[in-house]
Amino acid sequence: MTVPCDVLPRDVRDALTHIHDIAHLLEHPLGRMLALPSGNALDRARALRKVLLDAIELLRPGDNIPPTEPEWRPYMVLLQRYTQHQPPLVICSDLGISDRQYQREHSRGLQALVSILQATEAFAGPGETQLSANGSIAAEAEILLSSQRREPLDLSQILNGVVESVGQLAYDHEVKIRVSPNPGGGPIYGDRGLVRQILFNIIGELMSIASGKSLLVEQSLGPACRSVSISFTEDLSNQVLESSSRLTLARELAEAVRGTILHEDGVIHLHLPIARPALLVIDDNDDLIGLLSRYLVGEDVEVVSTACAGEALRLARELEPQLILLDVMMPSHDGWELLQMLRHHPDSQNIPVVICSILREPELASSLGAEGYLAKPVSQDDLVGLVRRYF
Repeated sequence: MTVPCDVLPRDVRDALTHIHDIAHLLEHPLGRMLALPSGNALDRARALRKVLLDAIELLRPGDNIPPTEPEWRPYMVLLQRYTQHQPPLVICSDLGISDRQYQREHSRGLQALVSILQATEAFAGPGETQLSANGSIAAEAEILLSSQRREPLDLSQILNGVVESVGQLAYDHEVKIRVSPNPGGGPIYGDRGLVRQILFNIIGELMSIASGKSLLVEQSLGPACRSVSISFTEDLSNQVLESSSRLTLARELAEAVRGTILHEDGVIHLHLPIARPALLVIDDNDDLIGLLSRYLVGEDVEVVSTACAGEALRLARELEPQLILLDVMMPSHDGWELLQMLRHHPDSQNIPVVICSILREPELASSLGAEGYLAKPVSQDDLVGLVRRYF
């Protein structure tokens, strides 16, 4: 049984998240892409669950590989996360890996799982097994986006690193790359790996179609973004640029970090947003986090979220958010304990923390060092008023 080639990893990830929720799987789009047995909806939902469980087991390394070897990690991450419903913090502890390593292994496991589903015997109507360019780009973008982490970044440092990495390729194509001086200014905000991939795609594509020319990379600073303009000594046709699949992927990734890619008169302009003041939300409810983000659309604030205690402590240190909203009832850790950890660490002890919970414990929150209390369900007026006091 397989999925057609244009299946998006997000469908697989969503089905895995609800692998024990038969009601959710009854009409799942992934089920319609698989050659499931005929029968009623309940039988097909159970068959979809079995296909996913079997696919996870196919990731299991052979018995000749010791369980301590890295080859086991993608399998163990998917097994514990989706089959055993273990929270990421517990998985990190069990496997002895960091939060960042967990994200990488999760992404590797998801990619492998999609490949397994695509490689089995196809369920195909006419033309369904043909991989379209758009489907390929969308699938690759989904995989790259599945583990993105938003944080302040030094664009000049990243750009110089990319140019250094493509040095041999530039030599092979007889392309000379000149980078303008750093114009100064603040950091951008996004995922380091995605920003590097965007630059690799742009520079790599231009080198491949314009060998023997000089490549000029210029930076500029605007009120809300930093820009990288990449051009050759000779104008390049916009039609050539518009037909490039690598540049299409770069545009998809740029949008994911709230940037844009434009091209005019043969010059490619990459605009990336300057880092905004951050609100760190520590909560395991994705629906709530989405709601808070929508509430704050008109405010000059970046909403960053995590449900992992270790990740929360790292983000508090690295982002230096203006405010932290902290839930206390989460399956993976005790929010009260996390509050005390934030208060006792020198890098986070001065960051305001507001408890956001259904529990009515404002006095306890205050005694443990919280700046305030925000009751759930959260109203837009209350949230906006809170943010405007701290931002």
